[in-house]
Amino acid sequence: MSIHLSNTTPPAPGGQALVTFQADGEGNISAAYVPGSGGGGTVTHTGALASGQILEGNGGADIKVGDLSGDVATSGSLATTIQANAVTTSKINNAAVTEAKIGLSNNTTNDVSISQHGFAPKAPNDATKFLDGTGAYSTPPNSGGTVTHTGTLNSGQLLKGNGGADITVGDLSGDVATSGSLATTIQANAVTTSKINNAAVTEAKIGLSNNTTNDVSTTQHGFAPKAPNSATVYLDGTGNYSTPVGTGTSAANLVTAGQGYVIGGGLDISRILWNGSGTTAGQLTDSTNRVYCVQFVIPYTIKISTIKWLEGTTNASQHYSLGIYDAAGTTRLVTTGSITGAGASLTQKSVSITPVTLTAGVYWFAFTADATGLITIEGMPFTSTSQFLAMFNNTNTYFGVSGNAATAGVLPSSLGTITAQNTAPTSVAIPIVMFAV
Repeated sequence: MSIHLSNTTPPAPGGQALVTFQADGEGNISAAYVPGSGGGGTVTHTGALASGQILEGNGGADIKVGDLSGDVATSGSLATTIQANAVTTSKINNAAVTEAKIGLSNNTTNDVSISQHGFAPKAPNDATKFLDGTGAYSTPPNSGGTVTHTGTLNSGQLLKGNGGADITVGDLSGDVATSGSLATTIQANAVTTSKINNAAVTEAKIGLSNNTTNDVSTTQHGFAPKAPNSATVYLDGTGNYSTPVGTGTSAANLVTAGQGYVIGGGLDISRILWNGSGTTAGQLTDSTNRVYCVQFVIPYTIKISTIKWLEGTTNASQHYSLGIYDAAGTTRLVTTGSITGAGASLTQKSVSITPVTLTAGVYWFAFTADATGLITIEGMPFTSTSQFLAMFNNTNTYFGVSGNAATAGVLPSSLGTITAQNTAPTSVAIPIVMFAV
């Protein structure tokens, strides 16, 4: 059924019509609508309303037709088309591109290369080739082919390459060896020094015996030799066990102030060279700055802090000194320093020094002056019989003249070569000097 209206007029603006009908020129209803509350008016259009095109506002009460454009477009219908290259990276949701969405072909654009990661190139249909580090398929060196063998593959032996596609059997050799099985054996003397990690050889790993090969010696350090089962011998500086000189219950240790002394030159030597007439004020030298020295032995340890003697007639302008050197004569150990004559006779002299400890052993007592006849000290004069000195210095030198002279009456730092004095020096006496604790 059709409703024919001869005339329709839209309600006045602001009217209360519930339904508005729109009729065509023949009076047929072509549209019906419910007016909105936003107002009304007549909508016109510009141009023809082409079938299938989309209507769009034209800036007022007018409309026009057109197609979508940009990423999505239409063309004379409502069918939309996503345009080429419109879907950029930012428009793709994360993980939206699944494997099923990837279309693969023989396009090499995105294949892996040395400048970027990518797809593996199309397989070359060759099982002997592999994708290498340049992004190409190639045959690895020494690969491929059929492996054969030479000889019998003996049970338990190892297989090894033979320079091509062939293999042979054999055993390990060198530092570690096998023999017909997989059991390995480290060979004798194979573990050299460079192969042992530092501190890897603990005491538990050292096997000790009476082998003397690696004992300590004067050419190398090493093990202490087997103990000789004697508490009276000790390992000495030659690498042997021996009894130290000067040891035993009779040896003394003189280090307490005021307890003990030693006479320079040695009491026994003085008695041998003494003429028996008692002490006398003798010269210290018979030639200016000549140094006389006499060897003596200290049988105990002594700490010297004071030097005492009795000065005879002296000249107040002359100088002299007294001292002790080591057994080699290379080091001056104790000295009075330069002493100036008192210009009187029989003057008691005493000098305090920084304490010096001398252990039991051999030493040289030395004395000198910078003038002859002007400096005398109470001492033991020489006998006029020169045979005693010749006998005394027979084989070895025990009394002699230092190869190094004094300077202004001061003893040199070392004695140098000592020349034996086999005749009695004129008017010279061995001075009696007390080196006290």
